[in-house]
Amino acid sequence: MKTTTRSWLAMIVIGIFTIMANLDASIINIALPIMSKSLAVPISQITYTVMGYMVILSGLLVTFGKLGDIWGKGRIFTLGMYSFTIGSLMASVNFGFEFLLLARFVQAVGAAATLSNSYGLISELFDNHTRGTAMGINTMFISAGFVAGPALGGFLLQQFAWNAIFMINIPLGIIAIILGHLFLPKNHGRQQATKLDGWGAGILFIIITLFFVVLEAGQTIGFRQPLIIIGFIITLALTLYFIYLEKHRKNALLPLSIFKNRTFSLALLVGMLIPLINALFSFIFPLYLQDYLNWSVGTTGILMLIFPLIMAIAAPLGGWLSDLFSQQLVLLTGLVLIIITQIGFLFLDSHTSLTLIISLLISNGIGTGFFIAPNNTLLMSVVPQNQLGVAGSLQSLGNNIGNILGVALGSLALFTTMSIDAGYRVSTYLPAHPAWFAHGLTWSFSVSLICALLGFAISIINRPAH
Repeated sequence: MKTTTRSWLAMIVIGIFTIMANLDASIINIALPIMSKSLAVPISQITYTVMGYMVILSGLLVTFGKLGDIWGKGRIFTLGMYSFTIGSLMASVNFGFEFLLLARFVQAVGAAATLSNSYGLISELFDNHTRGTAMGINTMFISAGFVAGPALGGFLLQQFAWNAIFMINIPLGIIAIILGHLFLPKNHGRQQATKLDGWGAGILFIIITLFFVVLEAGQTIGFRQPLIIIGFIITLALTLYFIYLEKHRKNALLPLSIFKNRTFSLALLVGMLIPLINALFSFIFPLYLQDYLNWSVGTTGILMLIFPLIMAIAAPLGGWLSDLFSQQLVLLTGLVLIIITQIGFLFLDSHTSLTLIISLLISNGIGTGFFIAPNNTLLMSVVPQNQLGVAGSLQSLGNNIGNILGVALGSLALFTTMSIDAGYRVSTYLPAHPAWFAHGLTWSFSVSLICALLGFAISIINRPAH
């Protein structure tokens, strides 16, 4: 499809909801303590509003991506906008904890419908000469939502009750819905009647839910506990059953033939490694700044904003450069900067200067921004038109899996190393033994460096088809 003015207007709709989804994800975290007190529930329970949202969202991504291929991506995206806005309206009314959980479920369904089809819509709306730029702008919207969340949330929580953080979605959602009806494509997917593989969708939802729950529980009670090991075994068994099921279904939820496309599969894998690296960084770095260096929460917050801000600037530039020159050249440049950053993180200690820390954060932001748009463009450009929804949903699912794996691996590397040094199980920072944390910090960033090197090696051999 040739890029038109209508394409860019549709991009505004996609951008509004991309900002909303990421704004919602980042804004709720700082409101959890206040919500816990207001709703009179323990903090351990109020976190269900975050974990439950992520599980429902991830579990439904592929299903809605498939529905986008069947019924039309614009139609499913629009339904998602309605669901997310209605869920936000429900969450803005304080009817108790159980009603809030229901509202978050409705929000998650809407987020899954929109996020699973956003990449497919961009691929349909923009041609080869502008698709990279559009992917970069979409990444900018992601970063904008993430950056604005804490600041906007802090302001709203100071001035209003906690449910105000959900009210802000309502006018934005209404505007996006109106614009969506005007500018999103009205195609209706495949011409022939195609049934959704409901059984496969249910099994995949259970697999993803179980995987996320087991990973989360493993970080709390330890990954060597029998219950966690059994959980992983059941997840693996269900995954093997799902693969067998999809191989023998005529209208499979997930056409496994898509993974025979080497370029797609490798780009998907690397696209999961980079969120893993950045999630590990987002988990470890605040501990380093606040606990190890004993810097204030305010200073930590400002420094943690540098990475997404720089990424928001670099991503459209990286996408534009990939449209003009080689996708692989821009992509590899980004990965080199990420590798340099991870090497720099290995040498962090109590004497590291603020200048070096800021330089590393800038390098990481530029590298990630330069990587994302070309890799996303490459991934989406090598699949058939009738599988763009599934491909885009797998891309979003890979991001989510990378995020949760990054936190899990970072936590595992850090606290396992500290536990070995201590001779007993450690699950928090110990002020009396900063050397143990420094040792764990090195091992954690060693994991992220290995992932970055692996991503670079894969991308070297994953040459785009012309």
